[in-house]
Amino acid sequence: HAMVKRAMIDAADETYILVDHTKFGNAEMFSVCGMDRIKCIITDNAIEAEIIEKAKAQNVEILIGK
Repeated sequence: HAMVKRAMIDAADETYILVDHTKFGNAEMFSVCGMDRIKCIITDNAIEAEIIEKAKAQNVEILIGK
């Protein structure tokens, strides 16, 4: 599955990730690609401020759902 995901990311102009807060801190989360390949993370409002700051530091937009 990881090879298919990498191929889709390679073919895409922009990469968006839809993930809830429980997935952050999981070592496998970014095993398919690095944060430098991600345009935007869409997540829930339970995301930790530290994660938001790390994403912003790498120019990754964060959209938080209600």
